[in-house]
Amino acid sequence: MVAPWALEQMQSSDFSDRRLDKRVAQILSDLGHRPIASIPAACGGHSEMTAAYRFFNTEEGCGLERGRRQCRQAALLRPRAGCAVYP
Repeated sequence: MVAPWALEQMQSSDFSDRRLDKRVAQILSDLGHRPIASIPAACGGHSEMTAAYRFFNTEEGCGLERGRRQCRQAALLRPRAGCAVYP
């Protein structure tokens, strides 16, 4: 199940493919629930781990860098007291 905060954070994401939009929200949710776990441990299963690694290697999504930029942009548009946004 994707966390509501992950869906909200990635609401404006556009990875040129709806499947990638959904995948990045799922990955963000998984990693958010277990932030210090490895990717395989955080994803919870072999197919989920494989999907995460495939996402990181996509040309369309530019992997983590594009996702990080979109998260940062969304955070800047919704400033909240006490929250830090890192470049």
